[in-house]
Amino acid sequence: EPADHVALPNYPWQRERHWHDVTSESLGLLGRTKVHPLLGYKLAQQELTWENQLDVQLVPMLADHVVGDATVFPGTGYAELALAAAQQWRSENCVEIADLEIRSPLVLNDDHSKAVRLCIDAGDGSFSIRGREFSSDQAWTVHAVGRLPAEASSALIGNTWSGVPERQADFSGDIHLSLTARAGLAYGTAFQVVSHGWIEGGTVRAVLRESGVAQEDSPGYYLHPAVLDCTFQLIIHLLRDELDAHEGV
Repeated sequence: EPADHVALPNYPWQRERHWHDVTSESLGLLGRTKVHPLLGYKLAQQELTWENQLDVQLVPMLADHVVGDATVFPGTGYAELALAAAQQWRSENCVEIADLEIRSPLVLNDDHSKAVRLCIDAGDGSFSIRGREFSSDQAWTVHAVGRLPAEASSALIGNTWSGVPERQADFSGDIHLSLTARAGLAYGTAFQVVSHGWIEGGTVRAVLRESGVAQEDSPGYYLHPAVLDCTFQLIIHLLRDELDAHEGV
């Protein structure tokens, strides 16, 4: 049935804007395309700058990196961010990261996301990784800095893998996990891929299990942060005496 006619008021309409204010997080939102799970998207208004929103819901494997009582963005994540940015910048077969320094931990929680921004100085290849609470006007905190040399060192490219020893392993995955726990590192499943390994002087070698998390994520990563972190974890075996003496590092 036809609708009834409604008499309109004969006074002027009250005009009111309902647009949200533009923020750095909302600018160009519809045109964004993520180039990498951690690096995020390129900022059109800034040269060689990428930004992303990170939390344990958007990137679940980050919830498995617990130091003490805090969920902390892994140091290997900064390396992956630098690799991804280098590939976006130059797209080379071999990338070297120099002078990577972690200045401040990036602590994650369930309540708020973090905005993480990586900027490269095209002049010397230096880069910074900064963060702040997502959609806030807080000052940016510098979490890591480093440099991307124009060419990778030939000495690094020439390194070869000598293989694993044929003798019985010096430690198992369970022993490794117990040592990390004693040091206050409560790793979740994604960061538990050390199977067994050997200690020879100041060198630790290990075999890593296939990681279901890494396999699911692998198309988007160069060196998966959870797997690379497990190689860094091996230093705990060189600090075993300190753990025994001080019950922690």
